Amino acid sequence: MEELINNLNNWSLFKLFGGVGVFLSAAIIFISKLLNERIIQKWKEDSNLRLEELRGLINKNNAVVSNLTQQIGQNFQKILDKRIEVTELFWDRILKMKSSIPPVVHLCYQILLDEELNNKSLDNTGSRFGSQIAKLSINDLTDKLTKYSDDIDKFRPFISEQLWVLMYAYQGFIGRTVYLLLDGYKNGEIKNWKEDSGIKQIVNTVLTEDELQYILNLKVYAYDSMLQLIENKILNELKRLISNEDLTQNSLTELKRINQILEQKTQGT
Repeated sequence: MEELINNLNNWSLFKLFGGVGVFLSAAIIFISKLLNERIIQKWKEDSNLRLEELRGLINKNNAVVSNLTQQIGQNFQKILDKRIEVTELFWDRILKMKSSIPPVVHLCYQILLDEELNNKSLDNTGSRFGSQIAKLSINDLTDKLTKYSDDIDKFRPFISEQLWVLMYAYQGFIGRTVYLLLDGYKNGEIKNWKEDSGIKQIVNTVLTEDELQYILNLKVYAYDSMLQLIENKILNELKRLISNEDLTQNSLTELKRINQILEQKTQGT
């Protein structure tokens, strides 16, 4: 053994250890390649696993969103169906409010000029308006108007605040104008509704200044024009309601407007 070692020269040692180095290098490269492949494979497996989890989560979320969308659509349709039903009932009550105007009162406001609306004209033997008016009771009209507004109370969750105010203005205008004619005839002096501060305060809640002045300047059909104008506003609001256009209203402002109308109605009774 010693001879073998002694006989090894530098070149032999270099070749021996050089061969071992090559072997070790090759081994290291092989092991590194193997480790890299294992690492890459593990990374791919982990990535695929996470990808599948992500796909599952996405599919689950899509199912939830689809389900929620379907439920929202169904709920919206139910609300829309209810709004359409309420719209029909609401408009029916508005028409009944209008029909509660005594025919003789409506006719007087329709065909008589402002200067003709007095006791003398109404007592004319040819028209007999006065005798018909004398038989009327403001309490009967109040009962009817109150009944129709109470019916509308049931619809409030399904109507806008603007529609609510329009209804009160319409009711207030009818009640106040009928009261002015009946009470004025009874006391011998009929006040022109165009000059009544209560009427102006009631309609100012729903009409612009230009709209109000236009009506007040009419010589004929001013009364019907006022009714039709408020009715048109109600119809437009009903159309907006069933088209699901959201209306942003200040609740406190609307409450003050309603109280203003109620205050004027109270002063007139």
